[in-house]
Amino acid sequence: MPHRLLERLMKNTDPSSAGARAAVVTCAGWVGVVCNAVLVAAKLLVGLAAGSVSVVADAMNNLSDIASSLVSLLGFKLAARRADREHPFGHGRYEYIAALTVAVFVVVVGVELGRDSIARLIDPAPVTFTAAGLISLFLSMLLKAALALFYRGLAQKYNAAPLRASSADSVSDVVATGAVLIGAALSRFAGVNIDGWLGLAVGAFIVWSGIRLVRDALSPLLGEPPDPELVRRMAETIKSRPEIISMHDLIVHDYGPVRRFASAHVEISGALSAQEAHAVIDAVEREVLRQEGVHLLLHHDPVSTDAELGKVRARIQQCVKSVDERLTVHDVHIELSDGVTYYFDVAAPPECTVPADALKEKITRALEETSPDPVKTVIHIDRFYTTS
Repeated sequence: MPHRLLERLMKNTDPSSAGARAAVVTCAGWVGVVCNAVLVAAKLLVGLAAGSVSVVADAMNNLSDIASSLVSLLGFKLAARRADREHPFGHGRYEYIAALTVAVFVVVVGVELGRDSIARLIDPAPVTFTAAGLISLFLSMLLKAALALFYRGLAQKYNAAPLRASSADSVSDVVATGAVLIGAALSRFAGVNIDGWLGLAVGAFIVWSGIRLVRDALSPLLGEPPDPELVRRMAETIKSRPEIISMHDLIVHDYGPVRRFASAHVEISGALSAQEAHAVIDAVEREVLRQEGVHLLLHHDPVSTDAELGKVRARIQQCVKSVDERLTVHDVHIELSDGVTYYFDVAAPPECTVPADALKEKITRALEETSPDPVKTVIHIDRFYTTS
């Protein structure tokens, strides 16, 4: 893979190291600048010589890629800044902003290309390609394909959103140049001039690709579920301690690819002292930080080992499942001061669209139908913040 060549030249390529990550991605950005500069020069020569609006527009597309690479470089430089008083969680989200900027560049280029192509359709002009021009376009496709693989390999290893956007942009460029090459070949060998139509089609494709990139870049800024594989590994580490009965309410906050914080609730036997439970939680938090680089904060929920409470918990779980099989129960407590009051939380997945009040009503009704005595409930509806 092309990205392997760059990594061989680097002393440190550890994806979890912010310094190594910044160095590798910065080098990748400059590789993009140089490659796109070569493409701009070659395509401008071919396009101006042939009088082809689609080739010149393709050159302008590569010129915007240079700007995109520079934006990515700036984004990584800003993201690598240390946390300060105004930004205690660091500046990692600058990477996502850089990816969004690259995506907007792509949309603008597509719109401009479409506008120029419409002008060429209204006022067509002859185009003439040489064999050298056709070969240059074909070689530029190969270079862009290699650049796409280069970006994609690094984006996957280093979880770099701007490089992921640049990889998708490079794939779009391959398609765009391929369409231009087809038009150039038809013009040279068949005398058919579809330059304007091809330019319009390429512009539409670039706009469509750019809109997809905008959507993908916005997602982490708005807040998206963490990687299911990360959630699985964290859950395994947390539950690996025999003192921990279960885990719920896991929330992961993303402040950049290497800057994540998380919180969760763990149920631990109430027979353990506060000091013993604290020691267990401390050990788990340190282990998650060591393995995943995630700063974890655990909340301790003591669970009674009383047999009668266990029966009540099982009955509540059964009633909740009768309402919706996807619901889960945690934090069950019983108060007997004024009749019987059940306190518990119910976790509902995003696919469950029933309003919280309606869920509470259904669960309470199910409990009343299975209880010989009147009961009161205090139910809190949680929503899942992770996917599995």
